[in-house]
Amino acid sequence: MLQKDAETSARKAEAAHNRAQDIAAGMVQMNGHQLFLHEPWVFKMLLIEVLENILILDLLGCRSTTNTEEQTYDHPNP
Repeated sequence: MLQKDAETSARKAEAAHNRAQDIAAGMVQMNGHQLFLHEPWVFKMLLIEVLENILILDLLGCRSTTNTEEQTYDHPNP
């Protein structure tokens, strides 16, 4: 049983190593978790963009706050 576990661990380690090499070579994309670990600024920039868009909609009076369960965005001149 220990040998089987060791073989499984070795295969997983080799697969992770190969994936890391493929990512570094640009052959495959990182998944969301890997992207967050290696380039967290991407998520910060996305959050800033979303918040800026919400602020713009508020300033234009486009955001409806009548429904608390779901935010809807209306055109300012319906």
